[in-house]
Amino acid sequence: MNAVHALVVGAPDSVRDKLRDLTPVQLVKACATLRVRPEWSVETCATVTALRCCARRTSALDAEAAELEKAIAVIVERVAPQLIATGGRADHRRSDPVCLVASGPMS
Repeated sequence: MNAVHALVVGAPDSVRDKLRDLTPVQLVKACATLRVRPEWSVETCATVTALRCCARRTSALDAEAAELEKAIAVIVERVAPQLIATGGRADHRRSDPVCLVASGPMS
């Protein structure tokens, strides 16, 4: 997402003006569907191509992250259901390694 924002900031005015006020979700969707036009300059074509590639990569990574989060939730439910029941909080005084790993390092 940072790459998409950086490309928008440096994009030619004709591209930047269309993308400036979009929310992050809208921005990724809009950039993923951008198409190069023959009348554009080389700079504009390169920027639009980079925006499209970065936005599609962002969408793919978001989908992958959501899928992995679901898989992790299934594993945690199976291995340590008490973490799900307590919203991820565990008693750090316990010596159960699942609690320590799943809830983060002790402070």
